[in-house]
Amino acid sequence: MDDSKQQVTIYTDGGCDPNPGPGGWAAVIQVTAPESPAEIVLTGNAPQATNNRMELEAAIAALAFLGGRYGRCQVQLHTDSTYVQAGISSWIERWVANGMMMGMPVINQRGLVGRITEVYQSASRVLLITDSDSSVNSVLQNARLRGVVRGRTLEDPIMDYLPPEQPVNVGDIILTSGEGGNFPNGIPVGQVVEVQRNDVEMFQRAIVRTTVDFNTLETVLVITNFDPIPVGE
Repeated sequence: MDDSKQQVTIYTDGGCDPNPGPGGWAAVIQVTAPESPAEIVLTGNAPQATNNRMELEAAIAALAFLGGRYGRCQVQLHTDSTYVQAGISSWIERWVANGMMMGMPVINQRGLVGRITEVYQSASRVLLITDSDSSVNSVLQNARLRGVVRGRTLEDPIMDYLPPEQPVNVGDIILTSGEGGNFPNGIPVGQVVEVQRNDVEMFQRAIVRTTVDFNTLETVLVITNFDPIPVGE
């Protein structure tokens, strides 16, 4: 054990009732320091989640807090979640071997989830396509019209900058276009559920229902053989 690093013990728990359903998590962080010992409690919740997601959120939040407050620490993490235990003890070697990098696309079997924005020793943070900071260059599958799918706070994403003279229909499938270098082309993003057009705006817009169900999202895949433009460029 490296005695030069801050010694920290973390206790985490999380769950939903029912599963999936409304959930919450908590983390107790105990910092061992002769001059200034501390105990910090972090909590969080989600209207729709899974047991595994809440267990993982607790661990990630605690580690992220430590990184920002104390920097590199010597950590003992206690959890009853086999999902979190496997991530720390078994899966991390594959993550490191696969070379997790910021900007890598994240998907599941239904479509685009987002992209990695931060990489930690045992986890990564993902910017979801539903986040208000997210924008994805996209294309309508049949009409081949290009636009940008932007996340919105507490609302469905919206596809912007669609040419006003071209027809956009409810039910149209939206894919990544590959333009801009952030994502490979052809990944399902969502489906048009409403079209907004008027004589004042230069472009028409489409409300998007994502193909991924983010309320029950639990397992994802990272595309590691794609060379993205780094986040922030």
